[in-house]
Amino acid sequence: MFNPYEEIYKQLNEIKSIINNKASIGDNSPRYFLYNEAAKFLSISPNALRVMVHKNQIQSCKKLGKRYFLQDDLINWIESGREVVNKDYAENILSRRQDF
Repeated sequence: MFNPYEEIYKQLNEIKSIINNKASIGDNSPRYFLYNEAAKFLSISPNALRVMVHKNQIQSCKKLGKRYFLQDDLINWIESGREVVNKDYAENILSRRQDF
């Protein structure tokens, strides 16, 4: 005897697997932010971001009167400030602290 609920259950499971496969693959399209979104992403004020754009400190593009920020550009800007720690210097500082 045909059970319509079993058929619905099968189709639901197929839909779930399709959604899970799409989610695991990820969306490779670039993500763009407007001023407020980009400022929030960087944890700064929108006005501070405007100043940075004016000083050409951060990449953006302007279309139809709106400024867009590519998420990868924002991440690259953050990582450009990464400081390299000199191991010998760090050990020297730590040994000085132990002397006190």
